[in-house]
Amino acid sequence: MSGAWLATGAFAGSLAAMAAFGLAMDRHFEDVFGRGRAPGRWRLPLRVAGGACLVAGLLASLALQGRTVGWVLWLGVLTAAALATAGALSYAPRAVPWIAGGAAGLAAAFAAALSAPFLAPLFASGAGGGAASSDAGAVASMRLIASARFSSGPS
Repeated sequence: MSGAWLATGAFAGSLAAMAAFGLAMDRHFEDVFGRGRAPGRWRLPLRVAGGACLVAGLLASLALQGRTVGWVLWLGVLTAAALATAGALSYAPRAVPWIAGGAAGLAAAFAAALSAPFLAPLFASGAGGGAASSDAGAVASMRLIASARFSSGPS
């Protein structure tokens, strides 16, 4: 996956996370959906979705720049996403759910694309089927995961 796509995935994950965390707050939820309404039962799912999107953004940053610079990239992208979310919540609060939904969908697509090489051996069927081929697939996937490492620079 190219660097521009990974950077977009990192920003999309961070933007969706910040929007979800913002909508989990009473004040911003009221701004978006009308006065007198509170997130109520949506508070926990919004927080969980925000956490999952943060992880997706972090994984994209680490895949792009490696374990050392990837964390710094992620913090920068997180800052930009927080500023964009604060601006959207201030000036166009009704657009935030649309922005968050689009960014979350994009982040989910990137997370699926990043995890595809690790999950492919789990779903690959052997010639004979049965327990022997599933054990071989499990062993192959463990070897793939064990041998996977993040590069120290951009790919």
